[in-house]
Amino acid sequence: MNETLKSQTTELVLAGERMHLHPHSAMYWPRADTLIAADLHLGKATHFRRHGMPVPQYVQDETIEKLTGLLLDFKPRRFLILGDLFHSDYNDEWDDFGDLVLAFPKVDFALVPGNHDRLTDHQFLKYGLSLHTEPYVEGPFAFSHHPYSLKQLVAALGESEAQGLYNLAGHVHPSARLKGRGESLKLPCFFFGREAGLMPAFGAFTGTYTVQARRGDRVFVVANSRVLQAQ
Repeated sequence: MNETLKSQTTELVLAGERMHLHPHSAMYWPRADTLIAADLHLGKATHFRRHGMPVPQYVQDETIEKLTGLLLDFKPRRFLILGDLFHSDYNDEWDDFGDLVLAFPKVDFALVPGNHDRLTDHQFLKYGLSLHTEPYVEGPFAFSHHPYSLKQLVAALGESEAQGLYNLAGHVHPSARLKGRGESLKLPCFFFGREAGLMPAFGAFTGTYTVQARRGDRVFVVANSRVLQAQ
């Protein structure tokens, strides 16, 4: 990772692994040379326009631009998407994403499908995406779209396999509310509890859900070009 990019990230240790949080709402895992993001919701703008809502095209363009910049800067071996890559049924925005995938032939684009990923496997495989059923285990992490409790991990993987795993998920679109002197501000955030964490939504056209931190939780808000620890 180049020094300019490194200056834009916030480093933390998660489940014993050194990770970098980027203000584009993505995470870089150096040991696995993997860029991680969740909830891109590509195709959502076109989906809403089909239903009579005048959502501007720049919403899609902004998400693709952010992703392109990250891939150019990090040059990762893999881009792992924790669900809701595409918002709905097929539309032309899927082929725009396919053009991006083809422009980075050395990157393994991998997806843990989410509840909005309704495309057929043929559409995903057409552009060479690797598909992983949740929870997808690698190293100390159980990657998923929907958050998993320890009990759910045990049910899915078995007790011996689930023990010690840290769940990293999307789906929630977490945000944190910062309070000052008579003012408050809600910002997207990375949220890390003791046994599980949540990725902020990567897509430009998504809402958020305010999460409540408890003692011992770590919250990092995305504030323009910086990632700042809030708690």
